[in-house]
Amino acid sequence: MIYASKEAKAYIHAILQERQKTIRELDELKEKQRRLEQLEVEKINYAKSFNEFFEYDVVTVINKDHGTIDKQEMMKILDDHAKNGWKLHTIYSNELGKNALSLLGLGVNSTASEDVLIFERRIPKIG
Repeated sequence: MIYASKEAKAYIHAILQERQKTIRELDELKEKQRRLEQLEVEKINYAKSFNEFFEYDVVTVINKDHGTIDKQEMMKILDDHAKNGWKLHTIYSNELGKNALSLLGLGVNSTASEDVLIFERRIPKIG
């Protein structure tokens, strides 16, 4: 049987506890590294799933003189593009300027603008 002083036993116990703590920390680091590697693989696979290509078409529609949209023209553009496999991706208004007219004390104000329509269509994969 080996006899050791209280101080020696306490020192050995402290070293063993520190070793166990270090082992737990290393295990945690290994697990974090494994999760990061798995996440990276998932991100790569996700990106590969979008191995598709798209083409875009931009159409502008000038608003009427009094600032309203031409609904008939807009519907025709949407219908024509939809028939050819396009979907509306984005639409926004681009202000071109302001119109102001005053005649005999009557004033007309409107904003000249255009609507910009961006269409998207998937290009079929080759091979």
